[in-house]
Amino acid sequence: MQEQYLKINVNFSWHLIWVFALLEGVTVPLVPLFFENGPSVNSTADTATVAAQFVSFAINMIIIGMYGMSIGFIGTLIVCLLSNYIAFRKIRVCLNNAVIMRVAHPFIIGLWGGLLLAIIFWIYQCIPSLLVLPLIVNLMISGFVSAGGSIIVTGVIYLLMIKGLPHLGIQLITAKQQLLLAKIPIVPFAILIGLYEGLAMPILHIWELAPQHKVLIALLVGFSGGALSSLIVVALAHIRVINKRMWLKFLACPASGRGLYYSFSSMS
Repeated sequence: MQEQYLKINVNFSWHLIWVFALLEGVTVPLVPLFFENGPSVNSTADTATVAAQFVSFAINMIIIGMYGMSIGFIGTLIVCLLSNYIAFRKIRVCLNNAVIMRVAHPFIIGLWGGLLLAIIFWIYQCIPSLLVLPLIVNLMISGFVSAGGSIIVTGVIYLLMIKGLPHLGIQLITAKQQLLLAKIPIVPFAILIGLYEGLAMPILHIWELAPQHKVLIALLVGFSGGALSSLIVVALAHIRVINKRMWLKFLACPASGRGLYYSFSSMS
C-alpha cells in the first residue's frame, strides 16, 4: 500500500530567532575550546612532498570532522533538551491542533546535527584556498557554500538512511501521534540555511581576531550573529514566493495511527 504523507506547509516562526541565537551561543564558544585545547590543525603547505601533503590534509580533515561532529552533537542535543523541558511547555506549537509535546530521541537528532556541522567544517576548510577576495566577501561566500552544501549532502544521506532505518530519523511526538520527518525540499532549505550562515559568518569570525578572552567573545558573537542572521532569514521566508516552496512531509509512526493530511499552525 502506498504511504500517505502528512504534508506541512512551513511558516517560519519568529521564535526561530532565539532558537538559532541559542544554538550559535552554545556551539560557537566550543570552537575555540576545541581548537585551542585539542589536536592542532596544521598547514599542508609546509610539507615537502605530494604524498606528505595528502597525509597531512587527511589528518587535518579527520581532526576537523571530529571537532565538527562533537560540537554539532553537543549544541543540537542541548537545544533539543531545552526545547523538550522548557520551550514546548511554554510555547504552543501545533500540527492541526495537535500540540507538539517533545522531539523524540534527542541523541539521534544530536548525531544528525554533528554530521551537519562536520560537513560544514570540511567544506569550509577547502573553500578559502579557492577564493582570492576581500575578507568579508570571502567569509560570506564560504559560509553560504559550506552550509548550503552541508544541507544538501546531509539531506540526501538522511533521506536514504530513513528508507531502511526509519528509527534513526527525526521524530516529533504530538498529543495525538508520533511523526517521522520523511521528505524535505532540500534545495530551498539549503539556500535559506546557506544565506543564514553567509550572513552570520562575518559576525562569528570576530572571536578569531580577539587577542584574549576568545571563548567569552565567541559566546557574545554567537548569540548576536545567530539572532541577527536568523531575523533576516525568517523575514525573507515570510515572502510569499519563498514561503510557498517551504514544506515538510511526515509519516505517522506505526503505533500512532493512519496517515492523513495535516496543515501547519506555527508558533505565534
